[in-house]
Amino acid sequence: MRDLAQILRELKSVRDRKDALKAQSNEAQKAIDALTNEASEAYEAMGASSITLEIGGQEYRAGQRVTKYCSLEDPVAFGAWCEANDLQAIAIYAPNASKLKSLYKERDEDGDSLPEGVRTYEKIGISFTRKKG
Repeated sequence: MRDLAQILRELKSVRDRKDALKAQSNEAQKAIDALTNEASEAYEAMGASSITLEIGGQEYRAGQRVTKYCSLEDPVAFGAWCEANDLQAIAIYAPNASKLKSLYKERDEDGDSLPEGVRTYEKIGISFTRKKG
């Protein structure tokens, strides 16, 4: 059996490595976010949502996707809006994310105004799909 001091030294070493990896991961995520925003602006300037390109001898389709989200920001205002629009059942059953998203999507597609008390936002993602061949 190893002595306690050895175990604690190893534990400290592993925690330090984990912290360093977490810091690297956070920095990588910042770079990913910045590059995603830059790519999104380039896609918009091109009027495209995907392109095909070669990376490391492989052909990829790089596509941009924009996903709409919403969250309940003011439950009182949302409840009043539901009552005014005869949708009390939604307010009573404490809307979860999927119910809010489907309500948002339905109203957005119909061109209706969005519910009061609901905050909307978009997330942009870039995906890479390797082409077969």
